[in-house]
Amino acid sequence: MSIVYSYFKKNHNEKYLKEFFDSRGHKSSDSIKIKNYLSEFNEFQFTQLVMDLLSEIPLHSIDFEKLKLLFIKNDYYLFEDPKFIFSYDSNFIPFKQEVHDYLKFNCSKELIDFVDYLKSTDELVKEAHIQKLRSFSTNIKHNFFQQIESIKAIIEFHLNDNSINIEGSQIYFYLCVIEAFNEFEQKLLLALDQIEERIEDLCEVQSEMVKNNFNISVKEEKLKRIYRELERCEFINLNEICENGFLKVFKCDWDSHEEILNLNMDNLQFYCFVDCLNKFFNIKIPFTTIEISKKIKNKNGFINAKSIYASKSRGQMLPKDEDLITNSLLSAKKG
Repeated sequence: MSIVYSYFKKNHNEKYLKEFFDSRGHKSSDSIKIKNYLSEFNEFQFTQLVMDLLSEIPLHSIDFEKLKLLFIKNDYYLFEDPKFIFSYDSNFIPFKQEVHDYLKFNCSKELIDFVDYLKSTDELVKEAHIQKLRSFSTNIKHNFFQQIESIKAIIEFHLNDNSINIEGSQIYFYLCVIEAFNEFEQKLLLALDQIEERIEDLCEVQSEMVKNNFNISVKEEKLKRIYRELERCEFINLNEICENGFLKVFKCDWDSHEEILNLNMDNLQFYCFVDCLNKFFNIKIPFTTIEISKKIKNKNGFINAKSIYASKSRGQMLPKDEDLITNSLLSAKKG
C-alpha cells in the first residue's frame, strides 16, 4: 500500500505552515517561502492543512492576507452588492463591477495523474491491484470528502456569525473558497467513478480466472506432510478434518465435497501460512479465491480477504508465532 500511502500521508512542512498562519504579521519574503512550501503539497495534503488550520485557529483570527496565500486566482466577479450570492452564470450577474479571478488550490496538482497511474499500472497479481484501488477509493470517501465538507461548514458558520464584522471583499473571497472546494469535489467524484470502473474490470478478469477449485499443481505427498506438520503444531484438530479431507480441500472441486479446513490461526498467522505455502511449495492461492471457496476458516470464521490485509497492515506478528509456522512448513518441505 506504499504508493497509496504516499498520496495520503502528512506533508513534513505542515507544522511550519501552521506556525506561520498562527503568528502575527509577515514579510513579503515569507509569502514567497510559503508558496514554495505549498507547491510541495498535493491536493489531499493541502486539504488536510486547511482543515487542521481551521480546527485549531478561529477563522477570524487568521491574518486575511496570509489566508489568501493558500489560493491562486483565476477569473471571478466582484459585485457592488455584498449580499449577492456567487454565481458562475454571467447572465445573472447584475451590478457587476470588475473581473477578478476565482480561486484554485495553491498546491501541486497530482490527483489526475495519480488516478491514471493507479488505473494503468499492470500488477502481476490482480488481487494486489484491486486492493490498491479499493484503498485509494476508501481514503477518498472516508477522509477526503469528510475534510472538505468540514472546511465548508466552518466557513459558512463564519459567514453567518453576526458577531463578526466581515468586509465585502472577504465575503466574496470566502464564497469563492467554498466554490473552489465544490469544484474539487466534482473532480473527486469523477476520480471515484474511474477507480470503481477499473475495479469492476479487474474483478471480471479475476472471476474468469477463478475456477471451482484452487487450481494448484502440487503432489499429494507434499500436502500430506503439510497436514502432519499443522497437526503436530496444533494448528488443526484431527477430530475436525482428517488427512483425506485436507487433500480434498486443496485438490478437489469445492462443490464435490463438504470438507472445511478450520485452522487454529488468527488473521496474521494465516497471512504468514499462505505466504509460506508460496515460498516453500510454490502454492499460489489469492486470498480472494480462498474467500470465494468458503472452504477454509480461521479463528475469525471463513477467510475474508479484506480482513486479512487489514490485519497485516495494522499489526506485527509475534516472532515465536511466525517462527512456528515457518519452521513447520520448512519441515514439511524437507520431508
